[in-house]
Amino acid sequence: MEHVESTGTLGQLIRLQRLHSEVTDLQAKLAAAPGEISGLDAQLEADSQEVQSAREAIEDSGKDRRRLEGEVDSLRSKLAQYKDRLMEVKTNTEYQAMLHEIAYVEQQIVAKEDQILDQMMTAEELERKLAEARRRSEEGSREMLARKAELEAFVCASRDQLARLEGELAALESELPQHLVERYHRIAAARGGLAVTAVVDQCCEACHVRLRPQFLAELRTNSEIRLCENCNRILYFAASA
Repeated sequence: MEHVESTGTLGQLIRLQRLHSEVTDLQAKLAAAPGEISGLDAQLEADSQEVQSAREAIEDSGKDRRRLEGEVDSLRSKLAQYKDRLMEVKTNTEYQAMLHEIAYVEQQIVAKEDQILDQMMTAEELERKLAEARRRSEEGSREMLARKAELEAFVCASRDQLARLEGELAALESELPQHLVERYHRIAAARGGLAVTAVVDQCCEACHVRLRPQFLAELRTNSEIRLCENCNRILYFAASA
């Protein structure tokens, strides 16, 4: 056990810890907010890009299908010409050669038409993906824009709140003995920001070590500033403990 100082200051130290924790928590939230807002903006842009990519894929598919349809039209024209010329050939060799050309063009037409069918099926799937991307984008945008507005409002309000809390913290520290403020900050720096903690179920609430009965009896009055024998945090006996 260490007696730091006889006290009317314990209540001020408890309040100092509470203010310090509020300030630290608010600072962390304010520091995290810009990153979350940037993340939301990036996700909104990614969702928009997904929709745009789906549209472009549909446009590309349509161009491919129109190109194939044009090629089929050209092949059909060529086929009609070959069939007209077939009636004009004079030798069997020419006739067989023309039949071979006709068969080849017909095979090309069938192949192109199969590709057109594939493109039509692809277009249907792309339309489905576009509809799904739009749905996700619209739903996500509503949620993310609402969250972004909430964060921006929080940042705006919290700056004023943080300034007020920091003012209260500075005023309180000025009321306490300097060496006690320095002791508080040393403990807080070594113990993750928690320098003052309550006794709960006969244990230090921070390190959970059970306190000696005699120490508890002395601590119960909150008449002196005492440190936990295990973690060296400033202890106080909560009224409900």
